[in-house]
Amino acid sequence: MKRFEIWGSISVLIILVLAIFFWYMSQLEEDQAMEITKTVSLDDLFLLHIQFSGEADNIQVKCSLQYIGEEEVTIQHQTPLVSLSAHEDVHRVTGGYVYRTLHNSDIYYQPNMEIEDVEFEDGIIYFQVRYQMNGEEKVFTFEEEINLDM
Repeated sequence: MKRFEIWGSISVLIILVLAIFFWYMSQLEEDQAMEITKTVSLDDLFLLHIQFSGEADNIQVKCSLQYIGEEEVTIQHQTPLVSLSAHEDVHRVTGGYVYRTLHNSDIYYQPNMEIEDVEFEDGIIYFQVRYQMNGEEKVFTFEEEINLDM
């Protein structure tokens, strides 16, 4: 009978240690997930907010354009307003024009983008923001290096 109590106690202890180990490992994996937030000033009128999250094989990118000018403006653009690419000169836009009227401090959210199984040149993501305002086309390009070796 005592043997059963001892082996039962050892089994419970082993199960408890394994549960703690697996919990700890899941916490380590969560800590390794990337989360980067960046704000880029496009000009005196707009800020671009970018958030990267996820892991090396599946990165989520959220972008929003914030208008910081004083007067109401209307911009027109094709989809997507903010494009990203693994290659510097490859940005694709599609469809008809989208019109958006913005007031001071308005934030224009863009659809989330997902990066999966893409070979990046040196971990660099190339961004392009293209729109028209008051009949003038505006194009902003920049790059962001992200660490994919998490």
